[in-house]
Amino acid sequence: MCDHVAGELAGYKSRLQPLMPGRRAVDKERAFFAIFSTMAGAIEIARMLPEPAMREKVLATARDLLLRSF
Repeated sequence: MCDHVAGELAGYKSRLQPLMPGRRAVDKERAFFAIFSTMAGAIEIARMLPEPAMREKVLATARDLLLRSF
């Protein structure tokens, strides 16, 4: 299972990395992992919450943080 997830993540990274902010490949890779991890975490947390308003708050906060950061 872990090998499959790692392979999928590597493929996703290779497709999105050219679109990431940064001049050097290492900067683009760091941006990818920061953005992807934040998005995945926010989605997982939002899915666990029973209140729609709280789910929206988690997602909006993560979105706003990423937009300000990059």
